[in-house]
Amino acid sequence: KLDLLDQPGPGFVLVVNFSKLDEGSVTVIKVDGNDEMFEVPQPGINNEFNVKVFATNDYGSNLENKEFHFKSGGKAPEGIVSNLRQLSVSHCCVDLAWDVIPSVTGYRIFYKVNVQSRYRRNLAVSSWTDVTTNNITLLSLMAATEYEITVSALNEQVAGTPCQPIVVKTSQKILEYIDMPRNGRVSIFGSVVYLTWDPPIVIDPIEVLTAYQVTYYKYDNPSEKINKKLNGDSTEVYIYDLERLNYYTFEVTAVTETRQGKPWVVKGVSVTYPDVPGQPAMPDVVVVNKTFLNITFKLPNNYEGDLPNHYHIYYIQD
Repeated sequence: KLDLLDQPGPGFVLVVNFSKLDEGSVTVIKVDGNDEMFEVPQPGINNEFNVKVFATNDYGSNLENKEFHFKSGGKAPEGIVSNLRQLSVSHCCVDLAWDVIPSVTGYRIFYKVNVQSRYRRNLAVSSWTDVTTNNITLLSLMAATEYEITVSALNEQVAGTPCQPIVVKTSQKILEYIDMPRNGRVSIFGSVVYLTWDPPIVIDPIEVLTAYQVTYYKYDNPSEKINKKLNGDSTEVYIYDLERLNYYTFEVTAVTETRQGKPWVVKGVSVTYPDVPGQPAMPDVVVVNKTFLNITFKLPNNYEGDLPNHYHIYYIQD
C-alpha cells in the first residue's frame, strides 16, 4: 500500500508475482493500488511460496520490488474452543484460559473494544495473537474498558471456527504517586477545616482532570466516610459538617474521565469548639446615593480565629 506522499498516477496497480518453491512456475496477478491485501488463488496445503510485489501505472513500472516468503496453512481444524473463561483482570491486562482441543497446533485469540460500551466507535478494530497453550495474558489494554474476546483453534496458520465471545471489563487505573494533589495544606478554624492544594502533575497528555473527590471520616471510624465532589479546577474546600471534639482524616483525590489517582491524605485533624472570631479587614465602602452605602467585608490574609457566621455593624451619625 502506498504512503500518503507517493503519487500513484493514472492506471496505478500493484503487480504480484508468486511461485511455488518446488515448481518454479510464476503466476502474475494485478491488484488495485487501494487494496490492503490480496488472495493467492488455490494455495493448497503446506506449500511454500516466493512473492514479489512492484508498482506500475500508465507511464511505466518501478524497478524496486518487495519480496516475501510464506507457507500456506493446512486444513482448518474442525474443533471449536469451549469453556473460554476469565481468570483475572487488572487495569491493563486479563488472564484467560479454555479447554484443550486435541491434535491442533495452537490457538488464535481475537479481541476488540466492545463498541456498545464506548462512544469512540473507531476503537472497534480487532487485534489478534497466537499461542500454543490453552491460556494467555492479554497486555496493554485500556483501563475501565469492555473487550469482546473470542478464540479459534489453529492448524499451522489456518484458524477454525471461533467460539462464542465473552466480554471482559478492565478495572480503573491508579495514577502514579506524582499525580496526587501537591502541596496540600490544612487550616483549622475551631469546628471548620479548610483544605487547599495545588493541581497534580499529569504525565499523560491525553489525561484531562475532570474532578476532585474529597473524603473525610472520624479517625477511629473509617467505615463511615463522607464524600464531596468538586470541579476539576478547584483548589480549596471548607468542611463545615464536623462533630466537635473529634479527630478526622481527610483525603483529596484527583479524578480524570477514566480513572482516579492516589489520594493526598492528612490524618489526626483535631476539631474543637469555635474560637473567638478574629478581626475583619478594613471594609470597602461605596457611596451609592445620599441615603445608601454598600459595605463589603473581607477577612485578612493573616486572619486568626474561628470563621464568623455573622457581623455586627456599628455606626454613629455625626
